Amino acid sequence: MPIRLLSPTQHRQSEDASSNTSSSDVDDQWNDWISDSNTEQECKSLFDDKHFPSVQAAAAYDKENHHFVLNDVCKTMCELLRYLS
Repeated sequence: MPIRLLSPTQHRQSEDASSNTSSSDVDDQWNDWISDSNTEQECKSLFDDKHFPSVQAAAAYDKENHHFVLNDVCKTMCELLRYLS
């Protein structure tokens, strides 16, 4: 599944549109995303079809085998977005 990031303009527009919703509407939208923090969910590697018992295990595998650290990429992207804004 591809990931699509909103441009800063699109992100601001979606924030403006969502400011008109009540907090109960927002709660209703996110109820299915709430999970029990004590429950680990299986996670797939970002680069192949291997599955792991947790996000941490998948991240460690991707770091060791594909030299990819998702947290580092996210930090870099955030810095880039701040620079471009």
